[in-house]
Amino acid sequence: MRNPWLFGLIGWSEIGLSYFFSNSIIILLAPFLQPYLAIINILALPYSIWSVWFQKFRVKQWCMLCLIVQFLLWAIFVVDLISGVVAWPNFELTQLAIVASVYLLPLTILSLLLPSLVKARSVTSVTQMMNSLKMKDEVMGALIKSEKRYELDHSTSQVVFGNRNANLLISVVTNPMCGPCATLHTRIDSLLAQYADRVCIQYIFIHFQGDEKRQGVQRLIAAYQNNDVNNAHRIFNEWYDGNRNESEFVEKYDYDIQANPVMEEILKHDEFTEKNKIHATPTIFINGYALPNSYRIEDVISLDTSILN
Repeated sequence: MRNPWLFGLIGWSEIGLSYFFSNSIIILLAPFLQPYLAIINILALPYSIWSVWFQKFRVKQWCMLCLIVQFLLWAIFVVDLISGVVAWPNFELTQLAIVASVYLLPLTILSLLLPSLVKARSVTSVTQMMNSLKMKDEVMGALIKSEKRYELDHSTSQVVFGNRNANLLISVVTNPMCGPCATLHTRIDSLLAQYADRVCIQYIFIHFQGDEKRQGVQRLIAAYQNNDVNNAHRIFNEWYDGNRNESEFVEKYDYDIQANPVMEEILKHDEFTEKNKIHATPTIFINGYALPNSYRIEDVISLDTSILN
């Protein structure tokens, strides 16, 4: 039962918890102060009567935990009587200060910490609720459709993995020399291992100034064109592995990177990235729409793509 007390700043639950905690400290560490404990317990007995009245006539329902607490108050009183602890102590200033500290310090700490703990729990709850909400198809579809749509389809790049006939087309603008792109490729690899039948992953390569960096794109396109999809995927994994030896890679997969099919494919990639002024990598598109920042590529796998039509 959480009934605000002291102008709503402290609840009875906090008072009860700190009260029994303080009792335990006195019993275990300062038994010579037990007469004070007995007096404080007697002063608390009227609260038990009020609590029972409140449950019966105000809230009109019983709180089992609250009733147990009231029982404990009376049980302590009975034990104190039987054991002869109930006595009027010789009040000493030092002992009074200790008793006041033992009872007030835990209550103060608890009252200061609890709001932060409750707030943190509320934030976590709200975050979970928002995450659940944003994963609904209607919400995800609406947010994706609010992004810019690009002229992008299966013909934009022939470098694809997964199911070419899938309704879900995930297009990734990637740079072979980009660290975050390598990380994303690893995630895509895991994604394809589970959902290759329901998604088409399309790679659109971008390169920056310099023949050496352009050759990285040409090598990957050439590797894709000269192998079946499974072997091409394996070669891509080797390339994006940060531990690769580039000279050994070039020697191992010595394809003609100047072949017409390779150059024709890279020109299509260049045309798309230059026309749409795309420079950041990796950049992800879902059926032509830019993926909102609030979503990861893994989030869209189960999306009903008819919402995007």
